[in-house]
Amino acid sequence: MNLVTLLVLATSLGVFLLSRRLARKLTGPHDIREDRTMLMRLLNALVGFWSPIGNPEEAIGNVFSVGRKTPQQVDDTLVFRATVGWRYGYLALIPLVIGFIVYLETGTDLAGQTPAIYYLIMVGFLIWAGAYMWVFRLEIDVDDMSCTSALLTQRQFDLWDLTAAKTTRDGYTLYFTKNRKISVPRFIEGHDAFKALIIARLDTNGQ
Repeated sequence: MNLVTLLVLATSLGVFLLSRRLARKLTGPHDIREDRTMLMRLLNALVGFWSPIGNPEEAIGNVFSVGRKTPQQVDDTLVFRATVGWRYGYLALIPLVIGFIVYLETGTDLAGQTPAIYYLIMVGFLIWAGAYMWVFRLEIDVDDMSCTSALLTQRQFDLWDLTAAKTTRDGYTLYFTKNRKISVPRFIEGHDAFKALIIARLDTNGQ
């Protein structure tokens, strides 16, 4: 093994370890007011450099974020829905996942070795996730907020009860008094307006 090969391997290992460290730091929940944009760009660049296929997660995120940059407005109510890119991009992924399952069961040595319940759970999750993003609706009318929950029902909140908001890997988690909380996906129309409203409300509430 010559010196050049050693240098390449050492550089690749260093980039990999650094990207892992950044990933652990960035994907953990943190206050919504904490701006980690530059760190995320650095992480994506490192992953793209280290991975021979680039950064698939970043590419998917770019597709899912396609859509309106402002929320819909009905009278005094702001309406935030899942982006068009997320809804239709997800539909495009479903045939790929199903095709992968069929391939595993027919074209590899793993055929017949995976319990059917695992595939049923996977298909069930795909159906639930698809339904969630198509029916998701978040409405803000001054102090009142309504948001679709994981059970696909609308939950009501008083924004005066908002105590904290954290950025997560998949979006945001809003915390209210009486131990109530709700998750909001990252790919919503009017994302920046939603984030600004929540930060302003936290400041108003003295949080």
